[in-house]
Amino acid sequence: MNLKIENLSVSLNNGNEVLKDIRIEIKEGEWIGLVGETGSGKTTFLRAILRILPEKMFFKDGRILFNGKDLLKIKEEEIRRIRGKEICLIIQEPHLYFNPSIKIYRQIEEYALFHGMEKKDLKERIYNSLRLSGFEEPENWIKMFPFQLSSGMLQRIGIGMALLHEPKFIFADEPTSSLDRAHEKQIIDLLGNLKSKRDMGFIFVTHMIDLLKDVTEKMAVVYKGNLLEIGKTYEIFQNPFHPYTSLLIGKSSFQKFSAPLKKNLNSCPFYYFCSFRISRCLEIPPYFEKYGRVVRCWIYE
Repeated sequence: MNLKIENLSVSLNNGNEVLKDIRIEIKEGEWIGLVGETGSGKTTFLRAILRILPEKMFFKDGRILFNGKDLLKIKEEEIRRIRGKEICLIIQEPHLYFNPSIKIYRQIEEYALFHGMEKKDLKERIYNSLRLSGFEEPENWIKMFPFQLSSGMLQRIGIGMALLHEPKFIFADEPTSSLDRAHEKQIIDLLGNLKSKRDMGFIFVTHMIDLLKDVTEKMAVVYKGNLLEIGKTYEIFQNPFHPYTSLLIGKSSFQKFSAPLKKNLNSCPFYYFCSFRISRCLEIPPYFEKYGRVVRCWIYE
C-alpha cells in the first residue's frame, strides 16, 4: 500500500502558497526523512495528507492517493477512520496527547476503543505496544498520571499508541524537538529498532538533518514550500545535488545577494541565496530525474 502525492499545492486565504506542486511517493515499509528549516512547510505537508489544515489554509490543487483513494475527495467520516488507525501522527509536544488529570491507561484505552478495537485482550495489546516503544514493565507506568512522567516517556507512550493499530504509515513531526539530548538519543534508537520490527511506512520530519542518518533510507528536502531534492539518505549526505541541500549538510556556505523590493515569485525559491544561480533560475525548474535522484535545479537539466 503506497502513499502517492501528486501536484499538491496548499494556499493561505490571502493567496500565498505554503506548499507548491509537491510530488512524492512513499511505499509501504519505506522510511523517509522530510527535512528543512523551520517554516518550510514540513508540518503543513503532514497535516495536508491527514486533512487537518488550519482554517486559514485550503487545498489549491493536487491529489493524495492512499490505497487507491484520493484522500481529498473522500467523506469526512472515512478520513476520520483512516486518521489514527491506518495513518498515525506523532506530534512535537508529547504532553499535548494527554489530559493531565486522567491516568495514562484510561486515555490509551479510550483512544483504542474510539478507533474500533474490541475490549477483549485490549490490555495485553496495549502492553505489547508499549513494550515495543521501550517500556519493560508497562503495567507500572500506565497507572500514573501524565504529569508524573518526563517528556521522553510521554513521547514513547505516544509512539506506543501509534503502534497499537498496526498502521500502514506513521508520521513523526519533529518527535525529538522538545527533548533533551539524552531523551533525543533514546527516541532515535527506538525508531531505529522499530524499523527492523515493523513493516510500515514512516515519515520523519525534522530540521536537524543529521538525525536522519541512522533512521531513514530516503530523504526529501523542503524549502519555502518547495520540494527540492529526493534521494537515498546516504547518497545525499555523500553528494548533495541541490545547492540548498549542500548548505543544510554543511558542505557549502551561502551568500545573500541583493534582492528587489518585490521578489519574483516564479523564480527558484533559493535564487536570492544561491552562488550557482543563472538567468534561467528566474523560472522555477521542473522535477529532473538524474542518477536515481529527483532534483529541482536547472544545473541538472
